[in-house]
Amino acid sequence: MIIPLKRMLNVMTMCVALANATAQLPEAKVTVQPQRAAIGDPINVTLTIKAPELARLTIPDPFSSDKDATWTMLKKQQPRDSQLKDALWQREISYDVTTFETGQISLPPFVVSYRPPQGEPTSNTVTASAVAIDSVLPKNTEKLAPKDVKPPVPLPFPRWIIITATAITIALIAVALYWLWSRLRHRVAQIIMPPKRLDEWALDEFEAIERDNLVEHKKIKEYYTRVSDTLRAYLGRLFEFNAMDCTTYELFCKLDDTAVSKPVSERLSGLFDEADLVKFAKYIPEPPICRRSIDQAREIVRMTAHHIRDPQANADSPASIENAGNNGNRKEGLAA
Repeated sequence: MIIPLKRMLNVMTMCVALANATAQLPEAKVTVQPQRAAIGDPINVTLTIKAPELARLTIPDPFSSDKDATWTMLKKQQPRDSQLKDALWQREISYDVTTFETGQISLPPFVVSYRPPQGEPTSNTVTASAVAIDSVLPKNTEKLAPKDVKPPVPLPFPRWIIITATAITIALIAVALYWLWSRLRHRVAQIIMPPKRLDEWALDEFEAIERDNLVEHKKIKEYYTRVSDTLRAYLGRLFEFNAMDCTTYELFCKLDDTAVSKPVSERLSGLFDEADLVKFAKYIPEPPICRRSIDQAREIVRMTAHHIRDPQANADSPASIENAGNNGNRKEGLAA
């Protein structure tokens, strides 16, 4: 009979402990940090609850009610649960709130409801101490009376605007003068200086070719191109036909209808044949042969100068001769 009696005592002890744990009400407290703050500063409010079973707790949010707009909730932390001794659990709920009123401001109460396994639900109302809220304005507000507005201050006109406008105006005038000069310089030159004779222009062009030292710089093709183009422009102007657009064969066909003598025609044939070999057959003559070709060109100009009808006749401009020379070279290439 001793063993059954001990078992009965153990069962009774466990039932009494379970009844005490079940009948235990939840404990709750509220901590506020800081106790004094300024308007708009965040204040931390933490609710700590101890209960046998956390799932049976009901805690309404006191800062989400529309009835009291004194406090504004900034942030709500996630609940933190931990297990304690004596079969109890602890839950901490933290709020960050603020207010825009001054003085001793009371926090709203927390209502903690607990529903035990047996019996009616119970509730516990927890209040926190008031928080002192200070104004951000200094205490001597009398000295903060608004002052009279100062009279308007005249702003100086920025000098950089004047300098920039002047520079832009000068630049525009310079561009306009350059454009006008580039348009009128040829006409003014013709008025001040009489035009050159056609033979004088051709001889000057040959001298300019020699001054460029094209033979010494191994620019043989450019050298023969300029010599032949100058001679073409001279002959076309002399006998009044477009020699720059003619192939070598077409050029001699037109010269056959002019008063060109046979010695001149033979010199022209030798010179143009040599130039065609350099330009199209990549023939590279020796430097003495190159210099002799320009001497032959001068001799051709002197032998035909008596055909100039108007002593004041001038030749085409170098730019037009160069453009026409490119077209003439393409035609000679096709003919070759």
